[in-house]
Amino acid sequence: MLEMRYRHLETEVHRIGLEAVVHGIGLEAEVHGIGLEAEVHGIGLEAEVHGIGLETEEHGIGLEAEVHGIGLEAEVHGIGLEAEVHGIGLEAEVHGIGLEAEVHGIGLEAEVHGIGLEAVVHGIGLMAEVHGIGLEAEVHGIGLETEVHGIGLEAEVHGIGLEAEVHGIGLEAEVHGIGLEAEVHGIGLKAEVHGIGLEAEVHGIGLEAEVHGIGLEAVVHGIGLMAEVHGIGLEAEVHGIGLETEVHGIGLEAEVHGIGLETEEHGIGLEAEVHGIGLEAEVHGIGLEAEVHGIGLEAEVHGIGLETEVHGIGLEAEVHGIGLEAEVHGIGLETEVHGIDLEAEVHGIGLEAEVHGIGLEAEVHGIDLEAEVHGIGLEAEVHGIGLEAEVHGIGLELRQ
Repeated sequence: MLEMRYRHLETEVHRIGLEAVVHGIGLEAEVHGIGLEAEVHGIGLEAEVHGIGLETEEHGIGLEAEVHGIGLEAEVHGIGLEAEVHGIGLEAEVHGIGLEAEVHGIGLEAEVHGIGLEAVVHGIGLMAEVHGIGLEAEVHGIGLETEVHGIGLEAEVHGIGLEAEVHGIGLEAEVHGIGLEAEVHGIGLKAEVHGIGLEAEVHGIGLEAEVHGIGLEAVVHGIGLMAEVHGIGLEAEVHGIGLETEVHGIGLEAEVHGIGLETEEHGIGLEAEVHGIGLEAEVHGIGLEAEVHGIGLEAEVHGIGLETEVHGIGLEAEVHGIGLEAEVHGIGLETEVHGIDLEAEVHGIGLEAEVHGIGLEAEVHGIDLEAEVHGIGLEAEVHGIGLEAEVHGIGLELRQ
């Protein structure tokens, strides 16, 4: 069946087992094929269709469409649309107003819908769904499943064995990976996710997130949040309002929750949990377990084989050590703990404590207390109200 209706129409049709329907005003159409079914309708339409075993349908006003393929099914509808579809075993659906779309693939399923949308989709065994208003999307992949929805969205997705879901308003997202699962949702969000064997979930308002990793699981949720997560064998969970956080590690488990929180975590074999309001925390370590909770808290924790717990209101804590166990609790507390093979417990209200030692066990409790403890092979216990205590020793046992 061959049907042509035209007004100022230029058309060229070559066929073997070809069914072509061409209708148009100011239409230029070129259709070549073997076992081809083509339907072209338009006003001011330029269409070029080449194929083997190809089914194509093109409707448009001011539409430029180029469709080439083997075993290709293509549907192109648009106003002011430029579409280029090339493929083997390709299913493509392109609908738009002011849309520029380029779809190339082998075993590719692509769906592109948009207003003022620019989309580039290239892939092998790729399933891509792109919907947007004022959206720029670029999707490249092998064995890739991706879904991109947005308003004022810029998205770039590249991957092998990649599953990506990107939804946003005023969102900039870049997702690259091998064996990567990524979910990015946001308003005014900038997200960059790169990884091998990576699972990443990023949700936010006014959020900037950077996630890089191998064997990495990352969850980032926030409002006015800046998060940077890098790691190998890393599990990271970051939740916050007005939060700045940086997490780097190998074999690292990190959980960060906060309001007005600044945190930096670096480690190998590190487990860190940081919760706070107006909290500044820095945690660095090898074989480190750290728990930091606070309101108006400044905490710095560095260590090898370190277990530390810091809780406070208006607390400044600095903990450095090798083989160190430290527990610091306080209100209006300033404490500094340094040691090798050190066990320290500091509790207080209006307390200033400084503990340094090798093979040291120290326990300091007080109200309005100033305590300084230095020693080698030292056991010290200091309790007081309105107390000033200074303890220095070698092989010293002290109770006060």
